[in-house]
Amino acid sequence: MHQDSSRQIAARAAEALRTHSEDVRDVVATIGLDGFVDHIIRVVDKRSGPGSDGFEPMRSMRAMAEQIQNAAGRSANIELVVERSKFGGNGPIMADALAALGARVRCIGAIGKGGPHPIFAELAGACERVCAAGPPGETEALEFDDGKIMLGKIEAMDQMDFDQLVNSAGGIEELAALFSGASIISMNNWTMIQAMNDIWERFSKEIAPRIAAASDATFFIDLADPAKRSDEDLSCAIERLRSINEQMPVALGVNRSEAERLSRLSGARAVGDALEQIAVVLRAALELSTVVVHDRRGAGGATADAGASITGPFVEEPRISTGAGDHFNAGVSLGLALGLPLDQALATGVGVGGLYVRTGESPTLDELAGFLAALPAPE
Repeated sequence: MHQDSSRQIAARAAEALRTHSEDVRDVVATIGLDGFVDHIIRVVDKRSGPGSDGFEPMRSMRAMAEQIQNAAGRSANIELVVERSKFGGNGPIMADALAALGARVRCIGAIGKGGPHPIFAELAGACERVCAAGPPGETEALEFDDGKIMLGKIEAMDQMDFDQLVNSAGGIEELAALFSGASIISMNNWTMIQAMNDIWERFSKEIAPRIAAASDATFFIDLADPAKRSDEDLSCAIERLRSINEQMPVALGVNRSEAERLSRLSGARAVGDALEQIAVVLRAALELSTVVVHDRRGAGGATADAGASITGPFVEEPRISTGAGDHFNAGVSLGLALGLPLDQALATGVGVGGLYVRTGESPTLDELAGFLAALPAPE
């Protein structure tokens, strides 16, 4: 899609968001289920002096790969500088982004045991309700200009199952109350939470019937890089999502590599590189309400009635990339919850993600609308 067309879509999205600014407070989002303490790290390339200012960071993932490859059979000393530590996880970051945009957020997941871990205190303060369902994991996030390497310590995710959610909420009725009336329901990080297929199945059987009369939700899911999981597990996940899709619309967000794998598993025919066409074919094959496909430069999506795409405000040297996808998900899901056309929901997604990678902060609705109204050209 030509950038001029993307700018027109973004401008319409900015106008729609301003029109719906009061309606955002009526958007209720229940988000989970993971939680991490993220250490944002730069890898030292050259050091000229002491401290955090005395080095030149390694700019590309390829440079680090080459350094490791050249050291094979010998040894290597790779220095890491922690720029900051923050809360992380697909669920908490998405929850924080939605809260910053003005939605009423409930967060449940691995954000602490017996109460939120101190690093989640700010998130807890921004949420309408939090449910600390277990201790967080830990991630060493190595940032480069062309991407990131996430080194995860995920033992805490192995503890997460449906019974733990029930117990942490105070019973099945209290857990259902967390989801009741939600406009957005999102249980992310299927890849690291081994029990997620069972969680989704029991949600479908034990929670969805309890909230059907009070909920008009979109069930938004990001699988979170399922490359390490088996085809059998992934096929089972899709069957679970199809079942939920019979109760409420499911929106699945994937990147290019995830779309390619799901296309193979579902028998979807190849359609080339255009994100919109990938989304159209994949949505039909998966039999879900909405599929969104994104990469670093834009996004495409499809519903049963429409396909759309937009070129995003790509930046060569992001201030941060960890959490960009979760911010994109927050924007798209908010757009869908507000009833925006698919192309404007995609614009909202790339706008939230694009602004976040430039500033390192979750944008407000006013900041987002201003950014979309003057959408920068890709660098």
